[in-house]
Amino acid sequence: MATLKDVAKRAGVSIATVSCCLSGAKNVRVETKLKVMEAIEELGYIPNSAARNLKLKSSNEIGVVLPDINDAFYAEILKGISSECQQEGYIINVAFSYGSKKSESEKIEEFINKNVAGLLILSCQPENTAFFKGRIEKLNIPTVFMDRKPEDINVNFASFDNYGTVYFFTRSLLQKEYKDIALITGAHHLSSQKACLRGYMDALGEFGCTYHKDWVRVTNMSKEDAFKAAMLVCQQKIPHAIISSSVTMTRGIWEALDIQGISPGKDIQVLTLGEESWNKSDQLPGVTHSSRSAFTMGTSVADLLIGNIAKPFSFEKKNLSFTDDIIYTKLNIPPRTERKSSVISVSGRKTLRVLHYEIPSTNSIKLVSRCFSNQYDVDIIYDNIDEADKLFYRIANDGPQLDPQYDILIFDVPWKDYLADNHCLEDITEVVESPDFNRDHILKENMENCYYKNRCVAIPLSGGTQGLYYRQDLFEKASNMKAFKDKYKIPLRAPRTWTEFNGIAEFFTRSYNPNSPTEYGTSVSGQYDGELAPELLIRLWAEGGKMWNSKNRVCMDSPQNERAFQIILQTLKYVERLPFDTSIDEIIEDFCSGKTAMLVTCTEYAGKIRSSIDTNVIGKVGYTMLPGKAPMTLGWNMGLSRYSENKELAYEYFRWLCRKDTSYYMTILGGQSTLVYPYHSNEILELYPWMRVVQDSFRYTRSRSGPVKTVTSRVMCSNSPEAVLCNVLRNILNRGMTVKEALKTGQTEMEQLFREYGYPM
Repeated sequence: MATLKDVAKRAGVSIATVSCCLSGAKNVRVETKLKVMEAIEELGYIPNSAARNLKLKSSNEIGVVLPDINDAFYAEILKGISSECQQEGYIINVAFSYGSKKSESEKIEEFINKNVAGLLILSCQPENTAFFKGRIEKLNIPTVFMDRKPEDINVNFASFDNYGTVYFFTRSLLQKEYKDIALITGAHHLSSQKACLRGYMDALGEFGCTYHKDWVRVTNMSKEDAFKAAMLVCQQKIPHAIISSSVTMTRGIWEALDIQGISPGKDIQVLTLGEESWNKSDQLPGVTHSSRSAFTMGTSVADLLIGNIAKPFSFEKKNLSFTDDIIYTKLNIPPRTERKSSVISVSGRKTLRVLHYEIPSTNSIKLVSRCFSNQYDVDIIYDNIDEADKLFYRIANDGPQLDPQYDILIFDVPWKDYLADNHCLEDITEVVESPDFNRDHILKENMENCYYKNRCVAIPLSGGTQGLYYRQDLFEKASNMKAFKDKYKIPLRAPRTWTEFNGIAEFFTRSYNPNSPTEYGTSVSGQYDGELAPELLIRLWAEGGKMWNSKNRVCMDSPQNERAFQIILQTLKYVERLPFDTSIDEIIEDFCSGKTAMLVTCTEYAGKIRSSIDTNVIGKVGYTMLPGKAPMTLGWNMGLSRYSENKELAYEYFRWLCRKDTSYYMTILGGQSTLVYPYHSNEILELYPWMRVVQDSFRYTRSRSGPVKTVTSRVMCSNSPEAVLCNVLRNILNRGMTVKEALKTGQTEMEQLFREYGYPM
């Protein structure tokens, strides 16, 4: 076992310095602390104030680590543990990881350092075998793991037979002709959740039913994420039944079904792993609850641990499996009757037709709007145009002669001035500024993006700003911190400048650093000008560059712009593909699959990042403002066509979309909000922690708009000058121009564009 002396020798410092690093008694230089952290990680040293040796008598304290206390299952386990430990004269000290692997590791090390008699752990990182072997197995600390079994390690373990219960649920449903069965669980790297999946699949296989992956949804086990999962499950077709692996998740599922007008027990069967209770009022209406005695499991694991504490060397490790009593009963589920239509559709006399481009927010609004459809007896038809430029052209040329005729037009914020000036949008000022509209609770920056010449022409559908997402787990790893510090002479942290960003991107690109845990440092999207322009503008603005000045004078060929393009060219050394061949979806996928270490994108795509964390594809993700603090306001608005014959119904829809409850649903599904309410919900902020930073980022944002209209000029949509800006990069990469040459060409092209729109040059 490594000692303090071994650590000191490996780090090349004194024993006293190592002690100060661990205790925090004195300030230690960052460089020295990094050396000590690296030595501790390499040697597997466990700091322990009681030396953790057998000569000292351990305490009568037992450390308990749980994910949280919100889930009734965890709460009942804790009650059982507390009851048994008190009877045996032990004190329990409870810590919560809240799903953070780093936090859980720190809590366990704190308990070991305090020389607790033993540990009871319900882990959020059972796959971290090296940590548990190095801390628990090597030191022979009496421990019982609960519910989630660590991999490849001989430990005491206790769990319920989730396999048997979910197998029983699925088999019982199939016997009564319920064929389309959805399963909503936690991440499948957790043994308890993987057991649910196995039970489900084995029952399907026994009945010769095909496994459809779309029927299986993985969540972070919160009710918010389960709400989202249930909405997605029902997106195309309502299943005959949903099986959930926890009551907490089932609460979210129940809410999702309720707002869609789907009644559990009548329109759909919902079954959940639950807790034993005599009080039926604890159960959700129409839901079949199983009957696990989590309290009994709690007393049993405490008893098992106390036995292990009494015989730390001779105790034979045990596995306890608890059976859910429901499998001995006959489920009170009626035989399935044929539903009139399994595809969600509301027939009625009223119809709203919406034209849009496919972005995450449009998917969210389509899901949530089923509630409006049911409530107001309205069919809402969403038609998608597959390219943003085609959508712009269709809206810009809207007219009564076109078929189909649309009521609501979803458009990119930079198009607003052009569309409003060309009378493509209805003036809705009186509606939005009326007392019955929730205008004051819309974020100021988003509401401002809906006005043109002091008149309101839209409501915000999505709105936010760009941010930097980064692999915080990799940034905080001691070996990465040391290697980065040695090479660049600065600490590894979230970058504050684009130069620092490029240095980190180089470090995390394997062709430049063979030890990089990721293949590339970052990705840059630019398949369309609308994707590439934001990547260029945020670097221009950070360097003090611009395309034209406040007097509408073109200033493409400037030293500031030259620096900005040198920065983007440096960034492109650390990507897999050139931006012209890369879409936004691809850069999100690169980051979520663990291929890249950093991602610049907007909150519109936060939902997919959240899902990748839940499925354990990537580790902890950090979020901060963009390097250079010059982000862009981004968003899509919903305007009303001047030619709509359903204006009053559209106004009602707009009011409904801006309600408090609707904003919560939209945010859970999409990870962003244009209203203030979700930013004050702790449950939503836990699901999307980067929302905490979004409102602060608005202080630094700039809008993406065309030049100021003059008496002699026409309104120029930002698409046109942004195309010129993007051509600068194309000329450099595709035609071999120097940055200076490309900017001079861009200057000429931009001046010509301004003349065409009537701006004097």
